[in-house]
Amino acid sequence: SQHIANPFMVLTVLAVLILLIYSNTFHAAWQFDDKPNIRDNSTLHIENLHPATLWKTFFAKVLSGHVELYRPLPRLSFALNWYWGQDSTFGYHLVNLVIHLLTAFFIYLASYNILLTPNLKNRYGTADAASISLLSAVFWAINPVQVQAITYIVQRMASMAAMFYILGIYCYVRARGEQKGNLRKAVLFYLGCLASFFGAVMSKENAVMLPASLGLIEIIFYRDIKALICNKKLLYFLAATLAILVSLSAVFVATNGFGMFSTGYALRPFTMGERLLTQPRIIILYLSQLFYPLPSRLSITHDIAVSTSLLSPWTTLPSISACLLLIGIGVSQIVKRPLVALAILFFFLNHVIESSILPLELIFEHRNYLPSFFI
Repeated sequence: SQHIANPFMVLTVLAVLILLIYSNTFHAAWQFDDKPNIRDNSTLHIENLHPATLWKTFFAKVLSGHVELYRPLPRLSFALNWYWGQDSTFGYHLVNLVIHLLTAFFIYLASYNILLTPNLKNRYGTADAASISLLSAVFWAINPVQVQAITYIVQRMASMAAMFYILGIYCYVRARGEQKGNLRKAVLFYLGCLASFFGAVMSKENAVMLPASLGLIEIIFYRDIKALICNKKLLYFLAATLAILVSLSAVFVATNGFGMFSTGYALRPFTMGERLLTQPRIIILYLSQLFYPLPSRLSITHDIAVSTSLLSPWTTLPSISACLLLIGIGVSQIVKRPLVALAILFFFLNHVIESSILPLELIFEHRNYLPSFFI
């Protein structure tokens, strides 16, 4: 247990496992979006490290009619990879593995500190917390469903966002732990959390859900749930928040805010309603892949039949019911089984951006990378 609690030992164990598993991927070829985004993107083909040159890499969006800032941190990292190794894929895969290793390590650190939070007091000692956290990080890191986020080079955007995201969670939990004992250290961790949030959002937009995830962790592990339910101020706050959201939605509709959706959906073989009906089936598929990740069930593309109604295909309504049931279980277990609640609610919360109304492709396995942290 003393060895397990040693962060250097944990990092070593994770590094050995990840290197063994992914040792045959260092020369994997460019695939699909890798080519236009990196290999054929001249904006990223830098020849020097001058600040002005590096700054231009922030504006390297492909197929854009005008220059715009787009996921600047992964873009910068791709440019640095090109500077040192041009189109040799070795360096790109190496960086992706380092990001995966760091993400797994911070999952360990975040989980360890979560297991020692007030609402879990006396349930786990430090040795048990370390063992459970290491095993959890290992299960996440070695799951075959993560391959797409790691070996598909351009999906560094997803893995880098996830790395900053879990770092933000770790910093927040550490800050809450230091809040009453060492205020200066708590402030530094809060600043680290804020910096991590910006780093995550500048890597991929779905990281905007980090504040909501921190709110979820705050409620589950730091608050008296029964007292919260009886708190009139909280009820007023929730009512005001709901009123604001309704008002903003009304303004959004009134100003033709759905115009961008109609433009996006014009390029898709499905409507917004069909996408919403289809996503619960995909969410259930994601979950099944986590627990049953046979190679034959994994792919960079999936042939998914679009749901056109609650009964077509017939799995649509059962999938919606299953998702609602799981969310209900998550909410109901906040007091008695907070870890179960975290795993379920965090998973669904972090699929909200890419599995709801946005006119994106229906399914990609790398979208599971971040939501699966605590499963």
